[in-house]
Amino acid sequence: SQPGTVDANFAGAPRFTLANEGGRPVYVPTSSIDPASGMVSAAQSRRSAAYGRVGVATSDLRGYGGQLTFSIGPDPFRAHGMPGNTYVSLGYTLQATRREFRGFDGAAFGDPRLKEWAPSASDARHIFTLQGGFYGEYVGAVTLFARAQSGLPFTPIVQGDVNGDGLGGDRAFVPNPATETDPALAAQLRSLIASGAPAARACVEAFAGRVADRNGCRGPWTTSLNVQWAPPLWGLVRRRLTATVYLENALGGIDQLLHGNDLRGWGAAATPDPVLLVPRGFDAATSRFRYDVNPKFADTRPATTLQRSPFRVTIDFSLRLSTDYDLQQLRRALEPVKVAHHWQRRSADSLAAFYLSRTSDVYQLLLEESDSLFLSAAQIAGLRRADSTYSARVRAVYVPLGRFLSQFADGVATKAALDSAQAADKRYWKVFWEQPEIADSLITPSQREL
Repeated sequence: SQPGTVDANFAGAPRFTLANEGGRPVYVPTSSIDPASGMVSAAQSRRSAAYGRVGVATSDLRGYGGQLTFSIGPDPFRAHGMPGNTYVSLGYTLQATRREFRGFDGAAFGDPRLKEWAPSASDARHIFTLQGGFYGEYVGAVTLFARAQSGLPFTPIVQGDVNGDGLGGDRAFVPNPATETDPALAAQLRSLIASGAPAARACVEAFAGRVADRNGCRGPWTTSLNVQWAPPLWGLVRRRLTATVYLENALGGIDQLLHGNDLRGWGAAATPDPVLLVPRGFDAATSRFRYDVNPKFADTRPATTLQRSPFRVTIDFSLRLSTDYDLQQLRRALEPVKVAHHWQRRSADSLAAFYLSRTSDVYQLLLEESDSLFLSAAQIAGLRRADSTYSARVRAVYVPLGRFLSQFADGVATKAALDSAQAADKRYWKVFWEQPEIADSLITPSQREL
């Protein structure tokens, strides 16, 4: 059910063929082609002269794709020994996508109503990604994302309509400069191979003397780099204000800094110019188009294209006007609760229970799934011992906090109360993150997968 297009007003009756272009059928007579320019009038290929091209959207095409991704990076919960709070991960993706096309979808050769399989326009075969970052007290947090992608496929085409179906951009028959009888065209092809873009040379050499495959050529690799920097802020400013600087297309900025106007195209989108041949006339006696070669064919250099990926700096400020969650939680703990139709302050035990109710117990979660995980009696006993130890350590954090907070009879969340609550939470999370490693030592790999 992939989308496509059909011209409902296309008659589909070939009038003659271009023998020197692999037998390309032309759906208008030679009288519909201007000898001086090679421009084609598609009126004679219509079922009804009262209408032009009548495009009908269809969904009868098919496509498929697949990818395999590998990535490597440190465990963020175990990589405490990495210098400077750094993080790096590398990924590689191998992918392929193919789908059906009609000639009415562009790059026609032969009957445009027929379907053919070809790589998708987004079929980048290899993709490498690099993510990294580090944090320093005086530098702040710096993160980056780099990507390198192999070239996207494209189809060599002829400028304009040469088969008379009313749709421009027909697929090119790539002349062989060694056998081409037009000396001007042969010279232009040799010049393109000698001094053109590498992708142009590879494409012409691959299809010389035959019709180019749809999406049979590949553009160059492309790279991109984006950087994000969160500068360090201190004191009360840090609690309310956050600032982030985004460097989009940092490679493009480096390219402009080093090379000025003579850009190398670093970080730019590589979209090759697909036009290989430009008609410059038509010989009705020999049923042959005369062509010039586009010297910018498959070129992606910034100096030869209008497409740009500018370097951009974005500074983002965020001012938080809401109350901190820790302070909200503390205020809820200290506010009166309704007991037996009247309001009263929480006791020390009630305050401890308030904070304990917001903790999590991995061991209890595993014990609740003992049947599904097929836990043995020894494993259950081990998890219960670990749970008992964990619960005692958590209570040792929050029971003293409850006693301390119960001293504030007026229910005001003072700075001393907030500091104590935050310090207790930090101790709790340190104990909490020991659970996965302890639980992991008590279960089997198959249970871990479950």
